[in-house]
Amino acid sequence: KPDAASDDKATTPSPEKIGPEITTSAEARAAKLTADGEAAYAVHDDVTALARYDEALAIHPNFTLALKNRAKVYARANDLIRAMADLDRAIEIDPRYADAFNNRGTLWVLLKDSARAKADFDKTIEIAPRTWQAHVNRARLLIAEKRWDAALADFDAAIEVNPKFDRLLAERGNLQYERKHYEEAISDYGRAFAIKPHAFHLVNRAMADLALGRLAEAVYETSQAIAMDPKLPSAYYIRAKARFRSKDFAAAIIDLDVAIDLESDARFFAWRSAAYRALARPAEADRDLAEARRLDPKVNVPTAP
Repeated sequence: KPDAASDDKATTPSPEKIGPEITTSAEARAAKLTADGEAAYAVHDDVTALARYDEALAIHPNFTLALKNRAKVYARANDLIRAMADLDRAIEIDPRYADAFNNRGTLWVLLKDSARAKADFDKTIEIAPRTWQAHVNRARLLIAEKRWDAALADFDAAIEVNPKFDRLLAERGNLQYERKHYEEAISDYGRAFAIKPHAFHLVNRAMADLALGRLAEAVYETSQAIAMDPKLPSAYYIRAKARFRSKDFAAAIIDLDVAIDLESDARFFAWRSAAYRALARPAEADRDLAEARRLDPKVNVPTAP
């Protein structure tokens, strides 16, 4: 999901336009209604949020904060046409409203118009270079185009602004992993875990260690992840892969049994099939292979080391 800039204090949008013809008391009333709408939106009371924004805009039709926030309510209801209309209006009123450009870019992503999305993220960054969400949103588009270096530069810029957000570091780590820069990925996953000790950061790090052939490290990290979250199927899956490559096929099957109980994934069946075959249990291997291909005809089937 693309990131909406308005959800974080790191952005620096231009001041909301209200209009010189509005009285101070009406201005204060609209601001209060908008604040009430924000509070309702935060607790997912979108009916109340929409009502408060409508009231604010009835008083101040040019109040860009209310327009931007109402667009978020519409977007959450998947009413992208009305969301787009509100953001278009906000940008028309204030052509330097960075948050509105970023949020409109997220709508273009949902509408699968990458060119327009990138143009809006570019504009956001031109107006407010420290809008980290726009850097992340643009990086994701660049990754889809396989423009790895440009995407990495955007992640670097986002992390410079928001260095304590673990998921930013993890996402940059994912990019480094895809580029086969495994040491850099391990560093980012480790930093992410130090900020917020989630089990999935350990699993990601284990994947990178596995790619480097560090099987003992991968087993250790996934075991830690399982201790933290026993219902995380990817942890059992990555530990099974490490054990399989260590030729501990029986232990790999035990891990894959748990992973399959938690989630029916073609990869889990494919790897268990390979482990059964390595143990000369062809009937079970064939059964799992058939299930893997039923779930995903293009699934990769490993061979024993």
